[in-house]
Amino acid sequence: MQPLKGLTVVTLEHAIAAPFATRQLADLGARVIKIERPGAGDDTRAFAPPYMPNTKESAYFVGVNRNKKSMAIDLKSEAGRDLIYKMVEQSDVFLWNQGLGSLAGLGLDYETLVTAAPEAKGFPELDEHEPAVGLDEQHVADEGAARWVHRAAVEMVDLHGGGG
Repeated sequence: MQPLKGLTVVTLEHAIAAPFATRQLADLGARVIKIERPGAGDDTRAFAPPYMPNTKESAYFVGVNRNKKSMAIDLKSEAGRDLIYKMVEQSDVFLWNQGLGSLAGLGLDYETLVTAAPEAKGFPELDEHEPAVGLDEQHVADEGAARWVHRAAVEMVDLHGGGG
């Protein structure tokens, strides 16, 4: 059963929390398009060993990105930004977990995206801790969860923190 079939998600993601979240969406049938840097790709391609058999891709990267499509787009180029604007306009969801404010310099902040793709709906960057980086451990501590865990388990911190 694929309850999210027909839903398109465009994502600028890295690390653990967002790739895990979008993997869940892809597993449920959403078409997830992961945007990566030309040449280097996602840093997690090198989170190894272990490697996938007969490849140089990390088992982590392959596992957390299963069922996704991947595109290399130069976000610093006008052509790359124009492509992202078109993709956002045609998608149902645009998800990113880059550092707070990091997309503004590229012309990919909320206000610019909504202007370029008026049909897009979403939430602007709002964070009472700005300009703090959205690290998982910070979110766990902010929510008081570290108090009852005593020490943050990797699963809780990395998958439920909401940061990147």
